[in-house]
Amino acid sequence: MLEDFVELKDSYNGSVRCLVSLSNILLCGGCADFKIRVWNIVTMTCVMTLPGHAAEIRSVTAVDNCTKICSACLNGVIKVWDSETGACKAELEDESGKVFCMISLMDGRLCSGSSGNIKLWDYTVGIVCGSMEIQTEKISCLCQMSDGKLCSGSSGIIRVWDLNAVACVSVLRGHNGTVVSLLQLSNGLLCSSSYDHSIRIWTVQLGQCQVTISGYSTVFWSLTELSNGYIGAGGNDGSIHIFSPTSSESLKVIEGHIGAVRALLSLSGVRLCSGCDKTPLRIWYHSEDC
Repeated sequence: MLEDFVELKDSYNGSVRCLVSLSNILLCGGCADFKIRVWNIVTMTCVMTLPGHAAEIRSVTAVDNCTKICSACLNGVIKVWDSETGACKAELEDESGKVFCMISLMDGRLCSGSSGNIKLWDYTVGIVCGSMEIQTEKISCLCQMSDGKLCSGSSGIIRVWDLNAVACVSVLRGHNGTVVSLLQLSNGLLCSSSYDHSIRIWTVQLGQCQVTISGYSTVFWSLTELSNGYIGAGGNDGSIHIFSPTSSESLKVIEGHIGAVRALLSLSGVRLCSGCDKTPLRIWYHSEDC
C-alpha cells in the first residue's frame, strides 16, 4: 500500500538527488552536499561516503558488474569510483562545463548530456569516443532502450538515436515543456515526464504516444517501474503517485516528503526508494496490488 516507510538518516539527513542499486542490499545515491553515499538497506546504515565533487551531483550509475560507481556533477566533472574501496579511479571532464545527466550503456560506455551535446565516453581510457550535436538544446535526461537505441529528452522533444550510426533517427513530439525523466518499461514502451505536468507512454518504433497522463498540478521529476508493472512518479510537491501504464488515473497518492521527489528506484521485495529535496532517503513497502 506504500503506507509504511523507514528513513535512512544515519549521519546524513539531507536530500538525495539520484539513485542506483549496486546489489540486493547496497544502494548508492548522489547527495546535496556534493558527496556520494552507499547504504546497506538491510542494516539501514551508511557504509561508505565518497567526497570529491564540487557541485551538485546529477547522476550516478554502476558499471563493470557494479564494481565501479560513476557519478556526474553539474560542473562537468565525471568521476569513476571503486565501489568496494571508495577510491577514485578516474576523472573525466566535459569541456562545456556542464553535465545535466548521465547513464551507462549496454556496451560498457558512459553517455552524458549537456547543453547542445551528447557525449559517449570510454571511461577506461578517459576519452570521448562519440558525440552528437543538438544546437541550443539542453539535454535533460537519457535512456537506452533494449534494442540499443538511445532516447534523449530536451525542450518538449524526445530524440531517438542510433548509436552505431551516431545519428538521430526519429523525433517524438507531444510534450509542451522540458522532458525531465525517461524510463523504459518492461513491456518495451518508453515512459516520459515533463514540465507540462504530464506523463506520456510511447511506442518508440512507431513514434506514437499510446497513453497520456495529465491533469495534475505537479511536475513529475522522477519515474520508476514497480515490481507489479505499475509506474511510480515523484512530484515536485513531495508526493508519489502510482499509475497503471494503461490508464491516466492515479491509483494512489503518497504524501510525506517535503520538496521535490528527485529520485525513485524500485527495489526487490516490493519496496520503493525515494530521494527528496528536503527530507531523508526513504524506503517504502507496498503490496502487490498497488
